[in-house]
Amino acid sequence: MRAILTINATFEALIELESFIDALTPTVSRHLRGQILLAMHELCANIIEHAYAGAAGTIALEGNGDATSLQLSIYDHAPNAYIHTEIALPKPLDLPEGGWGLAILYAVFERVEYERLDSGNHWLLFKAW
Repeated sequence: MRAILTINATFEALIELESFIDALTPTVSRHLRGQILLAMHELCANIIEHAYAGAAGTIALEGNGDATSLQLSIYDHAPNAYIHTEIALPKPLDLPEGGWGLAILYAVFERVEYERLDSGNHWLLFKAW
C-alpha cells in the first residue's frame, strides 16, 4: 500500500495523520498502530514548533506499507535544520513538558535517518513487524 499526504504545518492539521497511518498499517495491531501514530505526531509537532518556528508551511508524507514493514519519508521546507544531539529520555520524576518526541521516534522505529536539504528537511523512517 502506498499513501501520500500533505498537511499544513499547524497543530490542528495533525488530526489528518491518523487516517494516513491507518491506511498504511491495516494488518498491524491497534497497539503498534498507536505507537506509530504517536511517533509521527511527535515528529510533526517538532517540525511545526522548531523547524518552522512560527513560519507558515507544509509537511509532506509519503508512505509504503505491506504485510511486513512500513517506510515513511517526511519532507518540509522549513528554514531551520534539526540539530542532532544525543537522544535521551527526560527524567519522568522531573515532570518535563517537552523532550519526549525524538526519544519516542527512535524507540518506535528501527531506522531513523535525517538529512538537511537545500529546500528543507527530510526524515526517513523504517519499521518492521
